[in-house]
Amino acid sequence: MPVLEAKNLTLAYAKKPVIHDANISIRSGEIISIIGPNGSGKSTLLKALCRLMRPVQGQTLLFGEDIWKLPTKKVAQVLAILPQVKHIHSDVTVRQLVGFGRFPHSRFARPLDKKDEEVIEEAIYSVRLQDHIDRFIGHLSGGEQQRAWIAMALAQLPKIMILDEPTTFLDISHQLEIMEMLCRLNRDKDMTIIMVLHDVNQAVRFSDKICALKEGQIVAFEKADEIITEERIRELFGIEGNIYQDIHNARPFFIPHRSLSQKEGS
Repeated sequence: MPVLEAKNLTLAYAKKPVIHDANISIRSGEIISIIGPNGSGKSTLLKALCRLMRPVQGQTLLFGEDIWKLPTKKVAQVLAILPQVKHIHSDVTVRQLVGFGRFPHSRFARPLDKKDEEVIEEAIYSVRLQDHIDRFIGHLSGGEQQRAWIAMALAQLPKIMILDEPTTFLDISHQLEIMEMLCRLNRDKDMTIIMVLHDVNQAVRFSDKICALKEGQIVAFEKADEIITEERIRELFGIEGNIYQDIHNARPFFIPHRSLSQKEGS
């Protein structure tokens, strides 16, 4: 049985459809990346998968149950969400931030207990921030801040983690660090990971499957090493280029040459 599934999902803003009849089925332990040009509906689809946006039509099923019929607390105990834009006071420590992840497992106004503290410390250790546990979030680098947010999600003890552009605003070193860490968490904790990525080559390298969107429609949902072709990149992004094979991991990667708009205007 899929852990998360969209069935005939239609989503709209102000009654204007932005996702049309989407179907996607995600199994336990998979890493799924959603790609597509700006405005194609990537983040909107992600919102529907994690119950941040109610569909006009269709269903999102979490472990076979309609996600909108489940208690919020129950959803939060199995599904963690990291949006692209996150807000927190800069004088909150790493330990305090990660502690917020325990709220789905606590009773109202109950202080954190020994088990909570153990989970918090394990989450911080999992993202290798144990040397920064009492530092303020505002004093961390961008990559360290992103790891702290991921630790907060881990403190929920989720089976599924959903991330919207987890490498945005990071330099190439920190991008690689985050992607490798997500793969390690997927492997070590058998965690299903679903994320929106702008970098097609990152998506191919680190994902099991890729969902490609264009103009609000899923045009492909296939294995990562099979979905990317020169024709598909041209169709999705309006870019001409070539596909090569990475000698280190045998995955394809794309080298762009020119945009079709540039070619037409030249």
